[in-house]
Parts: sequence; C-alpha cells; structure tokens
Amino acid sequence: MLNAVIDPLYRFPVFRTSNPEELRHFGSTLFGAAGIDLRSLDGFEARVNLVKLQETGLAFGATTADLAIDNLAADFIRLQIAHRGHATTSVEGRTTDISDQQFAITPAGCRSRRVCEAGQSD
Repeated sequence: MLNAVIDPLYRFPVFRTSNPEELRHFGSTLFGAAGIDLRSLDGFEARVNLVKLQETGLAFGATTADLAIDNLAADFIRLQIAHRGHATTSVEGRTTDISDQQFAITPAGCRSRRVCEAGQSD
C-alpha cells in the first residue's frame, strides 16, 4: 500500500487491519455497512482516516481487495470522490461511476451499494 504520508487525512488514522473480519466489524459499527463482500484477499490490507468537524465528517479509505459495501439508509449525505482507481455507487436503481472525472452522492435516507476495485481509494 502507499506510504501513509501521501494519504489524504493521514494525520487522522482510525483504522488499520490485515484481517477482513475486522474490516467488516468496523464498517458496520462506524459507517453503517449492512454487509461487506471482499475478493482478492492475498496480502489484504485496509485503512481508514477520519476527521470529524463540527457538522461534517471527512473520511478516506483504501484497501488492496475488491470490495462491495451495502450501506443502510443514514441521516447524512454521502459524497464519494475517487482519489485513485474506479468504483460505482448504486442508489434506488441508478448506478454512478466514481473516478477521477466523476463523483457520486447518496442522499440521506437512501440505502446504497458501492463496488470498488482493488487499489481504489476515496
């Protein structure tokens, strides 16, 4: 994985693991993930940086595995901006690509599914 110094929000690390089950637990308790599916687990690593501001939270996450996350509806808006790689977000039957050219927004109160390729980070 990349050197942490070049990760966005590197001064605010909250989670590092090489255990897929720890990632599943962390994703459900902190980010409201209903399920996390992982593929390509050889040399698996995942990391999350998070800074909480007065009314906003900014998070950066990266993993070495292909990842699919089913998120429960939340009382906040999710804005996903790719730092590297490609992902998709699906909300209410509409799928949006996430890349260096396109971001995605999940409105509050909506379930979503995000699918990320290995090495993608946002």
